[in-house]
Amino acid sequence: MLLRCTTRLLELLGDPVTEDRPASPEDWYANVLWVQRRKCLLVTHAGTLFSVFAPAVRAADLRPLGEFVAPLITHQLLAEGFPSDALGRLDPAQATIARTTDRQVLGCMNDLSLACHQAATDAGSLTRLDLQALDQWLQRNITFARNYVPPVDLLAVKLRQPRRLDEHTSAPAEGEAQADAGRFGHLPAVNAPIAVLSGYYSEPPPR
Repeated sequence: MLLRCTTRLLELLGDPVTEDRPASPEDWYANVLWVQRRKCLLVTHAGTLFSVFAPAVRAADLRPLGEFVAPLITHQLLAEGFPSDALGRLDPAQATIARTTDRQVLGCMNDLSLACHQAATDAGSLTRLDLQALDQWLQRNITFARNYVPPVDLLAVKLRQPRRLDEHTSAPAEGEAQADAGRFGHLPAVNAPIAVLSGYYSEPPPR
């Protein structure tokens, strides 16, 4: 499991870079952002843009980063009806750290951070944020960078199998759009024009 961290996150972690290798669609990208004066973490899979948002984290929570990130990703994969290894083996002991390389992924993450910030604002506070609903919205958002195919569909295609949904997972596909629209229908799509996004929140681009 390779975690490519932004400069901001590397500085927070003490610059623990252990890898230097070419970019891969299997890499994970991680960035720390401030939401309502609290540090939050956004982690995104390079190939599918499958993402997880962790609110109100402390620097001590993120050391070592793999031990914090792997359970979050596993939980979200299972919540969406995918096997825990759908995006590769998530072994915290084998996690390595590298610098970011793909500016397109970083651009998508910056747009996602705008929506996360607005969702917290609309909730009234970060502690009242419906994290499950936000994570579901992240997995169903579309981007030009991925030909307007949402992460959950890209992952299903990657696995060449349908999601395994039961009473402990999210709603079936035909009901997902309506359920998400009730909570996050007011948010701009990730592929919305920058003029629309800038009206919500201006987060400096990750480095």
